[in-house]
Amino acid sequence: MAFSSVLNEYCDLLHCSNTVIAQRCGMSMSSLSRYRHGKRTPSDDSTVIRQLARGISELAREQGVVEASSQDEIDRALRASLSVAQPLGLGFSARLDSLMKLLGMRNSDIALPLHLDSSYISRIRRAERTPNNRERIARAAAITAAKICMENDVLDKVLGLIGKQEGLDDLQHLDLDQAGVLSHAIHAWLTGAHVTDSDISAVVDLLVKVDQGYFLDLFNRIEQASPYEGDVCLLEPDKVFYRGSDFMWKAELAFFDRAIKCGARHAMLSSDMPAMGLEIPGNAAEQYQESLADLVANGCDITVIHSWDRPLNEAVKSMEMWIPMYMTNRVTPLYLSGMESRLFCHSNSVCECCVVSGEAVRGHEAEGQYYMSTYPEDIEYYRRKMQFIKERSSSMLEVYRWDSPERMAKFERDEAERRARDDWRNVLKSRLQNSNVIWYPNDCLVFSLLKPVQINFVIRHPKFRYAVSHLP
Repeated sequence: MAFSSVLNEYCDLLHCSNTVIAQRCGMSMSSLSRYRHGKRTPSDDSTVIRQLARGISELAREQGVVEASSQDEIDRALRASLSVAQPLGLGFSARLDSLMKLLGMRNSDIALPLHLDSSYISRIRRAERTPNNRERIARAAAITAAKICMENDVLDKVLGLIGKQEGLDDLQHLDLDQAGVLSHAIHAWLTGAHVTDSDISAVVDLLVKVDQGYFLDLFNRIEQASPYEGDVCLLEPDKVFYRGSDFMWKAELAFFDRAIKCGARHAMLSSDMPAMGLEIPGNAAEQYQESLADLVANGCDITVIHSWDRPLNEAVKSMEMWIPMYMTNRVTPLYLSGMESRLFCHSNSVCECCVVSGEAVRGHEAEGQYYMSTYPEDIEYYRRKMQFIKERSSSMLEVYRWDSPERMAKFERDEAERRARDDWRNVLKSRLQNSNVIWYPNDCLVFSLLKPVQINFVIRHPKFRYAVSHLP
């Protein structure tokens, strides 16, 4: 287990407040809190571990807690945990510190180019200072880190750290400055891809809503529907243009309507358009979800490619809309890093009979343009385009249902292997009544809904898993 997890296990045995534990360990309450939440991790040679082991063992002996009474055992367990990959902290400081430790970067490597004192960078890494020039520091750190990656065989490690799992292939095949591409990815991770406390709350709220069965009406509507046999020949070739954010929703709804009428059996969707921040007219979001549900109910298998670069709160909002569809096992959710451009955003939806495509300048989505086409050459072009995107995507989650015995047996075998191989943690036990959540630090997150239907989600979305890693 990671350092914070081991420390929390000992602290939880004491049934004391952070204030009491911190005082006995000879440190501030805020310092103890940062260690317990994984925002800071001590080095092996620091005095912090000795302080924690001594304070915890003293309190345990006073309370008669045998499991935590040996100072030597606590010391050894805490030091052993430092060899385990630590979960990234929530803030900029922890991310910067993780990157610099991984690459052996010195404080002066960042401080000197920016004409700063090295001790200032050190205090930022220890979360003792909140920089007002974070952007400049992140840029300098990203450039230095990318240079080290190009000069040393550490690219895999850095890509693993920043969660860009398919990034290695991207860098090898792009006809661009590789150091520049990597520098941009590291900078985005340091400054824009972080997971906040509000993101974690959003994840918890979603899991609780699923536990309480918010999806049932829509799920039952899909499961009980009779597929409609459409006719592609009924649709004459034409093109329709839509402009503005209001027309974005009209274009998407028109796509679903046509796909249902022609009896589409396969569809692929992707978008890095912002899901939040745009004004949504009337009940457009509800209409979108219901139209999507009707398409699935009609027997259409959908591949949806989500943007990994999307902020987590947007991803959670999108997931809430899609979960009833995921549960049918007729939707394959993937995710792709690198969809988000600093300048443009795009949307693509294609099936056998029609395609809708949108584009906009980022920050000016209301001025964007969408068009729908039923011309065969357009459909074939976008089918090939979406297939290329799909080939570069990764699995976001897998679904195992009660009515698929073979797949459920596979899930149970995989679950047994995961539990034997990984440290795992059952989170949110006090908040969930009809489900449970198991977090595996090196693999996935398993959300098992037990009632009213039995469905297991094996979630591999990096940000979602990272947010859950901070839950008690």
